Amino acid sequence: MNTEQILSACDFDLDLAFVNILDSHQKHVGASRLLNDLASLVRCRSNYIERIKNRSKTYEREFLSQEKHIWDLLEIVSRIQPSDPPAVQCSQIKAFIEGLPRSNKFSILKNSENIDSLNESIFENIRCGNTEKAIEISQNEDEPWRTMLLMRYIDDINRVKNGDRVDWLPDQRTAWRNTYELIYSRDNMSRYESALHGIIMGDTKHVLPVCQSWEDVVWTYYNARVLASIDKQIYGLEGRSSFLLNDEFVKLARTKDDSISNANVLFFHDVALAILTGNIHQFIAKLDINERFDTQTSELTLRFLSGLIIYYHVYMNEPLTNQSNAILRRYAELNGKQNVLRPKILAYYASHLPKTLQVDLVSNFLSNFNWDEDEQSILFDMGRQFKLDMVSIARRTATKEIESFMKEENSTQRRIPRAIHFDDDDISERAKRCLRSFKWLLMDEALYFEAVCFANQLIRHALATKHNQLAEAVLSTLPVSITNVCVLQLRRKTALSDELNELDNYRRILLGEDEKYA
Repeated sequence: MNTEQILSACDFDLDLAFVNILDSHQKHVGASRLLNDLASLVRCRSNYIERIKNRSKTYEREFLSQEKHIWDLLEIVSRIQPSDPPAVQCSQIKAFIEGLPRSNKFSILKNSENIDSLNESIFENIRCGNTEKAIEISQNEDEPWRTMLLMRYIDDINRVKNGDRVDWLPDQRTAWRNTYELIYSRDNMSRYESALHGIIMGDTKHVLPVCQSWEDVVWTYYNARVLASIDKQIYGLEGRSSFLLNDEFVKLARTKDDSISNANVLFFHDVALAILTGNIHQFIAKLDINERFDTQTSELTLRFLSGLIIYYHVYMNEPLTNQSNAILRRYAELNGKQNVLRPKILAYYASHLPKTLQVDLVSNFLSNFNWDEDEQSILFDMGRQFKLDMVSIARRTATKEIESFMKEENSTQRRIPRAIHFDDDDISERAKRCLRSFKWLLMDEALYFEAVCFANQLIRHALATKHNQLAEAVLSTLPVSITNVCVLQLRRKTALSDELNELDNYRRILLGEDEKYA
């Protein structure tokens, strides 16, 4: 199935579709395919919201419009190999930035008499990757010198982006740069004319003064990196390099980010910068989701962050930290609430938690609902599919409920003994809940001996308080094979024979000698 079909099969539940993709994706296929699928899911969900025209989901659509760019960026970064030439690496990021909507768009000067309006228009088109339009504008103004420079710049950029070598000799490049030094020395050069020459030369100090958004600053950095790589190629100075953004430009980009009033946009800008600096680990460690998001977007953010953490952990070998575990746990718990009951999502993210957190989380979830036997069996099997420690989880769930029941019973005043047989109301709702929890101990043979011990404890209490029907109910839940299984498991332990003998006695007392072997 394609991603649209997967989302549709999940009833357009993006959270569930994310888990289906993350869980089913084979690591050997590569990260690029996974990230493409996640980005596609986000787009499909956004299109669905637009299609049904649900105004109450406007905030979600705005969130998704930013989120999709992060998965796109990660997909590009995942394809970059350390062996790729630096120019190729930076060209990929530069092209990505060109496709982003700017958070603070240029406003082209309307006064046609302003000599800088033409340069500004050309600058904006180059910045957005509309190179053909930039050439067209320059040609229409009959500027052959500028047009020639632009065409040479664009040809060089396209060559290195495709992994090809540029057509320059070192002496030619040196002469060309010397010519530009003379151009820069002119006193009457306008801001955007200077910025255009800065783009062509890879000189950031002439471009930064006209940058109006964080995207512009980041683009300026990668454009300069591409031009610097071209120079190194021409002069035979190529070496190993990284596409990572440096701290100086991160600070400059943040000074141009005017989205502080929009927490979602600002958040995704920070995520993008963390990816481009290779600091996603530090970003997550410092993240305080309680302070940055309202109730509308916090659930969306948890879903995004949980997917991001899993991607970096599985594909980038990023270790899970206390903070990342806290995010995964919080998101998993969110999917175990009465109004948002999605056990599969809870189980998937719980499976990535340390065992102690995993057992505590899933046990609490199982304890919060009155599951019938079929539901218990389904949940137990699902947990095993996700490699959860279901034996420990079932043990914790049953033990906690039984011990709580016994504590409550022992703290209440004993009722006056009545006749041996009671009507159906003899077993209280509280006792029935305890019995349901007791059945978790029957989900795996490894728990059978503990089931026998707790059964004896419950029966002992029931008989002492004249609740024979409760005692019979406990016995009736035990499978006939439990004694034989326990004998095989713990053949040489004295405690086993004591517990089994006690259970055997209860069978004779309550069920009769013949029923023991029924």
